[in-house]
Amino acid sequence: PERGEGYFNRAVTHFHLQYYNAAVCDYDAALARNSDDVDAYLGRAHANFAMQRYGAALQDYEETLRRSPDDAEVQRYRDIAQTQTQRG
Repeated sequence: PERGEGYFNRAVTHFHLQYYNAAVCDYDAALARNSDDVDAYLGRAHANFAMQRYGAALQDYEETLRRSPDDAEVQRYRDIAQTQTQRG
């Protein structure tokens, strides 16, 4: 897919199939084509979270919150990822 939407859609499919590594790769590709796609940041955060890559998830949750600061669910996931990162 040349446009970011194709990668994003495939990433969502990979995520739902629990192919989290593949989802992260496609979210990366979508963001390379459209760095303003807040849904791609959030999707990549959730995929990394599912793989217990809390540091990477935390970065994307924080980027999502910079763009959507009032999202309580994202704040909750960010807090959990932050706690897990601190535990090491």
